[in-house]
Amino acid sequence: MKPDRLLFLDTYTDPTFKSISSAEIGFGISCANSIKSWLRKRNLSLVECSLNISDSVSKMDWIYDSYKYLNNLEPKPNDVIFIFNSLINFPGEVRRLVNHHTRVGCPIIGYTHGSHWDKTDSIRVESSPKLLYQDLANMLTYDRLFVVSDYYRVLLRKELMVLGPVILERFDEIVRVVGLPIDVESIDKSNKRSKKLNTSNKVRIVFNHSLRPPKQPGNALYVIEKILSTRDNCSFEITRAFIEGTQIEKDLKNLSKKYKSRIIFHNNLTLNDYYNLLWNCDIQFSTASHESFGVSTIEAMYTGNACFTPDDLSYPEITGGIGNYHDIDDLVEMVIKSIDDYVFRNNISEAQRSVAMRYKPSIIVDKIIKIIEEIVV
Repeated sequence: MKPDRLLFLDTYTDPTFKSISSAEIGFGISCANSIKSWLRKRNLSLVECSLNISDSVSKMDWIYDSYKYLNNLEPKPNDVIFIFNSLINFPGEVRRLVNHHTRVGCPIIGYTHGSHWDKTDSIRVESSPKLLYQDLANMLTYDRLFVVSDYYRVLLRKELMVLGPVILERFDEIVRVVGLPIDVESIDKSNKRSKKLNTSNKVRIVFNHSLRPPKQPGNALYVIEKILSTRDNCSFEITRAFIEGTQIEKDLKNLSKKYKSRIIFHNNLTLNDYYNLLWNCDIQFSTASHESFGVSTIEAMYTGNACFTPDDLSYPEITGGIGNYHDIDDLVEMVIKSIDDYVFRNNISEAQRSVAMRYKPSIIVDKIIKIIEEIVV
């Protein structure tokens, strides 16, 4: 059955980024908005408990304000609380708040988009190692724990095995693979593609990942330099803002001076312009060493790009095993072949676009609703 109210706690996206296209687009904005929109379309009584983010409110104040708002709603047993990111709004704290209002509590569901138990998540592991067990406690507090890929479920389960059967049994009981939706409505509306199919010799290649260490931007730089030095009929579009003062900022800017208009930086795109850029590109690639899902890649697949990604992490799962490479030189060869051979490129993009349809909001949200109805009694 449906809950009386679905009380939704959003994630936090830093408003000081130059634009939302340089923030965590899918992680914090478009995916969450798609979920909320489709929950309403499915006639659930959704109540947003998180306030609009502004420069004048700190991250911690924003989190506390969300808790206050939720507390004032006085959750009831037939409500369900949906936490979009367990690393922002801690399920353990929310559980304590709920128990203050009702002894029997109410179901708490939600995502973990990253974890201290994922050793490839270097930023989280290195920045806050003492939150390792709090992270675990928060995950196990959920009545249903949503993960974005089966790869991520298997990875977490493998790490948790060292803690013994009780922990593993609880994890298996609550974990569900639901994926994440891409915002197909906004993506479709932004489609002002200048060409249906690019059969010309001017190929646009997009790198739409963060320039942080887990995405291995140094390897991306290697790919860009290799290809620009051997092919003069392509350009590279960098969609994310630099982290100022980093070596990758210096190296990319130096390379752009050499190749001038063939490396284009898009540091201030609106979300609509970002999606439109994807429609007008032909190839996307990833060099990540950490990826639990891959929203940027799925968005590129949906918009008709041929995407080349590692043959590990979540990539074989989200791409249907299409366009995966083994090492960085293999990636260079595949991108060059895609530049030179339109038929090869088009076959990959068509096959991957079909795979991307699995991540439409209606499909993902229907999975979520089915799980909600299982736990509301």
